[in-house]
Amino acid sequence: MPKLLRLSIIAFLFAFTSDGFKKQQLSYPRVRAAFAAKEQLLLTDLRKIGISESGLKLYLRGFKKERKLEAWVSSGGPFQLLRTYSFCNFSGVLGPKRRRGDGQIPEGLYTLDYYNPVSSYLLSMRVSYPNESDKKRTTGSSTGGDIYIHGGCATIGCIPITDDKIKELYTLAVMAKDASGANVPIHIFPFEMTTENMASNAGIHSAFWKELEPFYSAFERNNRLPKGRILTDGKYQMQ
Repeated sequence: MPKLLRLSIIAFLFAFTSDGFKKQQLSYPRVRAAFAAKEQLLLTDLRKIGISESGLKLYLRGFKKERKLEAWVSSGGPFQLLRTYSFCNFSGVLGPKRRRGDGQIPEGLYTLDYYNPVSSYLLSMRVSYPNESDKKRTTGSSTGGDIYIHGGCATIGCIPITDDKIKELYTLAVMAKDASGANVPIHIFPFEMTTENMASNAGIHSAFWKELEPFYSAFERNNRLPKGRILTDGKYQMQ
């Protein structure tokens, strides 16, 4: 390849990747419409609790039994609850996703690793299932994948929150990723992991749920994102 052409390609790629994530997303009509409808309200509500767009961090917590998705925000201090979105549909039962086709919503520690501005469900954000824990603990020939938070109300293992709410959450998540450059963390729990709920839901998944409970409890204590790791056998461990 001629040197001049090679340098031109490198310059083009640098110019594209150096654009902010928000700017790239706003090149899509559905994202522009979502921002037009939701951005100003979000900015107003963030300012009310002392958080600027430039310092925005977002953490999501999902609870399957309660069928809710919490959006917590921070600008470096403890997280504050900004929104709670209801699942408008649900598939599977309590317990982790272990194979393709089981209809389960995953349980565990993930991030949002892909944003789809032309989704079949208006807008969608992919949960990073399967992670290394899921891969090590699968009970089938394939873990499956393509788990999203999305619009509409149809689901097989995904988290649908309606078209109106996905516009808002997608806007918020794009703002957060643009501010930090990092993937938004999302922790999905079977239920609010209180002592009472752990006891009343005891069963075949209890040992797995005891791995997740410390992450829930640590956040409940100080509203700071807990750190963890996945061991060689696939178990979660607090750091």
